[in-house]
Amino acid sequence: ELEFLEVSATQQEYIILHRNVYLELRQIYLNLRLKTHQLSLLNSLLSYLESEQKLSEQHILLGHLSLLDSGLLKAEYEQLFSEKQSVNQEIILLFSRLSGISGLSAKVLQQLKLPEFEVKTISLPQREIALNFLIENSPTLNRLHAKYDIAEKSLQLEIRKQYPDLQIDSGFEKEPGQSAKYLGLGLGMELPIFDRNQKGILLAHQKREQILLEYQLQARQSILEMETALEMIKSVELQVKYIQNNQMKTYQNNYELAQREYQYNKIQKFELIATRKAYYEVHKEYIQLLESYYQHWVTLESALGTVLFDQGSLPNSNDPQMIKTPVEANKSKENENGKK
Repeated sequence: ELEFLEVSATQQEYIILHRNVYLELRQIYLNLRLKTHQLSLLNSLLSYLESEQKLSEQHILLGHLSLLDSGLLKAEYEQLFSEKQSVNQEIILLFSRLSGISGLSAKVLQQLKLPEFEVKTISLPQREIALNFLIENSPTLNRLHAKYDIAEKSLQLEIRKQYPDLQIDSGFEKEPGQSAKYLGLGLGMELPIFDRNQKGILLAHQKREQILLEYQLQARQSILEMETALEMIKSVELQVKYIQNNQMKTYQNNYELAQREYQYNKIQKFELIATRKAYYEVHKEYIQLLESYYQHWVTLESALGTVLFDQGSLPNSNDPQMIKTPVEANKSKENENGKK
């Protein structure tokens, strides 16, 4: 039985690796789509400023534009061109990360057509539901759960060496609802005081208790991470929707109004350019917020060990959640028994 638990712990590591790779792959995909969109906006703005620079040479000759104005227009273009290079570098690094995961060269990946991207938000799970996910699937807690099970069986083996005829009744073997639990961890047998004087039993008992303490500390940390991620997702989502429904529309209207007023010579060229740049800046802020929003989802899902957010045409996100090792299956059974 001890060997079975050790094999199960190894399987658990493969499941955790599978989930983590999926979450990283999804985040890279989303960031690529967002950065590609930002690059498209920058290219459009740079193309606009480039055409204005060419017109500025004629306006200088006609006396409609000063050399200083022309210089300011050039400086604006150069600043945005530098920003474009930074965005390009971020895209290169994202393709590099994608190459490391997929095993394909970045050059090959850059030639692939990415699935369509649709911005969306999804409902957060209630805290109680999220806590159940955490207890069932948390990678860090599952690792410690597996170590605790192994330590418990090792302790039982030490006791059997000292007392071969003793019938051992561990916390795992009690009737449903009777075994002591700590956030999904079925607590093992309690030793009589005199048994703790045996060296082998004492060492096995101390190891088990040390793992229990690690589990308790990690459980508190994991719950804190879960609650922080839940609150951050709520906050960023409100910000995303506010910009989407208010600021982006306002800046769009301002730019369209500036275009009309410039046609009737009511405003200067730089005022029109300023509204065009402001329109880009609010889109850039929106993109950065979406990156933050999706990253907080990854933080939450990593803590819970469960994929909750499925983005459009990505691979089926339920697979990592449905595959369970014997440790996870036993935990699910224990928790179901505890509810009866």
